[in-house]
Amino acid sequence: MGEIDIFDTHRKKIVRTFDGHLSRVGSLAWNDNIIASGSRDRAILLSDIRCKRPSQIKFISHKQEICGLKWSFD
Repeated sequence: MGEIDIFDTHRKKIVRTFDGHLSRVGSLAWNDNIIASGSRDRAILLSDIRCKRPSQIKFISHKQEICGLKWSFD
């Protein structure tokens, strides 16, 4: 569906949902408060989990599905 759900495992509830992808999300990478998500729609979204309203940056330059993401240490 293109959504990302953040769960509270202690309360067993969804605490946050991010949307913005047009197809399934195949990869995620966390960096402190930022989630990078890659999708079959060939886009990468950066979402800030601290913001109450959706705050996203979208990168569209890939020619195929995003199959993996990893943050650089530098």
